[in-house]
Amino acid sequence: MRSVNVQREVQAEFARVNQQQKELDRKIFQEQVLRGFEEAQQRHKEQCQQLSEHKKELLHLIAERERERQATKAKELEEALKERERNERMMKDQQAKEKELQAAKQRKKKDEALASLVMSDQRQKRLQMLEEMEQVRCDIHNKAKGDLEQLKRDRAKERVDQRIRRNEKLAKELAPRLHYSAREDEERHKRQLEEMRKVHSAEQAKWRKSKEQAKNARLAVQREEEGLAKKSRQKAEEDRRLAEEQRLQNHQTNVQFKRQQREEHIQRIRKLRQDLDEQVKKRIEEETRPGTNYNREAQLEELREDAFFFDYARQLMDEAQAKGCPLKPFIRAVGQYKNDNRIGAEIRIPRHMITRLPMGRRTQGDSQAEGKEKPSDKQEPNSEKLSKEEKLLRQKIDENLKKIEALVLQEGKDKDDQKK
Repeated sequence: MRSVNVQREVQAEFARVNQQQKELDRKIFQEQVLRGFEEAQQRHKEQCQQLSEHKKELLHLIAERERERQATKAKELEEALKERERNERMMKDQQAKEKELQAAKQRKKKDEALASLVMSDQRQKRLQMLEEMEQVRCDIHNKAKGDLEQLKRDRAKERVDQRIRRNEKLAKELAPRLHYSAREDEERHKRQLEEMRKVHSAEQAKWRKSKEQAKNARLAVQREEEGLAKKSRQKAEEDRRLAEEQRLQNHQTNVQFKRQQREEHIQRIRKLRQDLDEQVKKRIEEETRPGTNYNREAQLEELREDAFFFDYARQLMDEAQAKGCPLKPFIRAVGQYKNDNRIGAEIRIPRHMITRLPMGRRTQGDSQAEGKEKPSDKQEPNSEKLSKEEKLLRQKIDENLKKIEALVLQEGKDKDDQKK
């Protein structure tokens, strides 16, 4: 009986000690849990502070990048405007020079034509005056010749009549002594008429010869004028050919200048793309350094940057397609950005990186609720808001990628149509 009592006392003492040990363990565990909770709160506070600082830095970087982009865009626009104004001035100067040359050529042609007309009129007037003078001389000569012929005929007739009368008188006087023959007298008269006709024919031949010489002189002057007109036409044709060659050379120079301007624009775009790639590479290197916080806020910030990049790339590709520029540099930059940032696959948080708060060693009598996983809204109070923003950003990225693919396909179709 005594041993039973002793055993009961020992068991009671053991139970009391065991209960004290359990209470001590529970107190220790509670202290550990409280310390762990305080440390978790402190870490969460530090993470929130770091996240806020990181967000401020990112916003500052985005604002600074936007200012740099706006400044670069304004500078490029100003340079483009200056380039366009310079080109317009050059084109206006060139057009003014061409107009002056054309006007000078037209004035020269007009002066030459007027001079040619004046010379032609003067030659025509001189020829007309010569013809009139020649006609007057011919008329005077013919009239004088006719008067002379008439006078000669009258004198000859008078002489013949006198001679006939004298001969008749002599015949009457000498009829008894001479055997006068009327036939011989008639033959002598015919010989005299024949001599007079020969003299008249020689004068007519001389007049015809002088008229033929005047006609040949007029034909020579006309041939000379035709030669001058032909030379003037040849010179005008040569001037026109030289003007066409000059216009062709100016057009080739303009085409080369536009090609050089386009290449410079492409080089500037490539340089800007290289600078942007270097900035993205530096940002990736900074983010991949040890001590980086892999949390949802940082991932959302990356998604925001990705959405901004693809939207900006799509805008640049739209402008390039509207201007007729190739899209190959933009496609290469988009592909490089996708490879560097692992775009194209769903981004998930690894399970081993999800933070859980239960600490210490579980013992009998602990609450069963501590072993359960806390809901996502208790772990992250703004998880629903972040998930909505994440969905919107991913949807925006997918839409921009689809638009970029549509632009690439459209460019391929345009090239195929041009080849056909």
